[in-house]
Order: sequence, then C-alpha cells, then structure tokens
Amino acid sequence: MKDRSWFRLALRAIGLVMLGLSVPRLVALLASVVSTFVEYQGTWPPGYGMSYLLAAAESLVQGGFGVYLLFFADGLIRLCLRDLGVRCDNCQYSLVGVAGDRCPECGCEFKRPNESRADKPVVGPADPAN
Repeated sequence: MKDRSWFRLALRAIGLVMLGLSVPRLVALLASVVSTFVEYQGTWPPGYGMSYLLAAAESLVQGGFGVYLLFFADGLIRLCLRDLGVRCDNCQYSLVGVAGDRCPECGCEFKRPNESRADKPVVGPADPAN
C-alpha cells in the first residue's frame, strides 16, 4: 500500500474504534438512567443528574470525533499529507525537483499536479475604470 493509503486507513480505523467505544457506553448510560428512574419510582435522586450528563456528553463528543474521522476526515487527511509532495504512483519515489514527466526510479509516466493558485492569472475586468 502507498504511504497515503496507510495513513487514510489508520485514521479511519481510529474513528471506527472511537465510535465503537462510545456507542456501548451511551447504551449503558441510558440503561442506568432508566433503571435509576424505575428504582426511585419516577423521582430522581439528588446528585445523579450531573454525573449522567457529563458521562453522556463525554461519550457524545467521542462518538462525534469517531464519526468525523470515519466519514468526513478528507480535509484533515489532505492537510496532514500535503508535505509529502509529489510521489510516483507506482514506486512512491519522491518526484520533487524532477524535470521530466517520467519517474527516474521506475520509468512510469506521471502527471504534474495543477498549478497553485498563486501562479494562476487573476481574471478581472480589462479596464479598471469600469
């Protein structure tokens, strides 16, 4: 696998673990709230509410991060991998500074990434007076 693929897979796996650990805790908290409510015949004992609320908030935040890493982390992955530079798709040789459009290591053709936004001409009105 390529370096980028391993990182993407590891990040998604971490998200899956975070989500997998938060869901059973939320279910256990819900069961505990229901059993406490039934045990006290519809009333709530003093001091229990805040501990349940904090534990539920912790599990919800953990589950939220897990969902983000599992499904929506493409921007984070791009941010983390932007310093890897251009690499050959075939052999992962670094193509930074290579003049041609063939990999010097394996000979495969590669496409240069799109030019950066700073290099693109600014499109605007021809006459600034208008």
